[in-house]
Amino acid sequence: MDSQKRYKCAYFQKRKADPEFRARKAENQRRYVASNRDRINATLRDRYATDPAYRAKVIAARIKKGRRVQLRYNYGMSLEEFDQLLAEQHNACAICGLTSSETLCVDHCHDTGKVRGLLCRRCNSGLGFYDDDPAFMSKAVAYLGYWKRKHTER
Repeated sequence: MDSQKRYKCAYFQKRKADPEFRARKAENQRRYVASNRDRINATLRDRYATDPAYRAKVIAARIKKGRRVQLRYNYGMSLEEFDQLLAEQHNACAICGLTSSETLCVDHCHDTGKVRGLLCRRCNSGLGFYDDDPAFMSKAVAYLGYWKRKHTER
């Protein structure tokens, strides 16, 4: 790197700490983007259409942002809290203990809205089909136990 470039980098590093400089720089950037919006958008559309790596990066960011918004809106939790809960459960379903290649579902109490844990799609659906009612689930366990004993007696 030549000395002029080094000087320029050092100058801008120092200036970044100055709030007036940052505000002026941000205003210039906003003005530039506003006056060149069509050209910038056309360039980005072209890059998205022709560059698979860029397209994959944009799609991944869109998915991550969507997940972040969905977690905050539906469950009041951040993506970091989701990841922490996932780590506490060792990346496995809280009921069956199996790991899944799919993202685990957030299990929550429909009455209080409190998050109970992360479940695989099958376990989450099972709880939903039984309306989160332990009495129904106990009856189902008794039913399965009865038929298991009956078939093993033969």
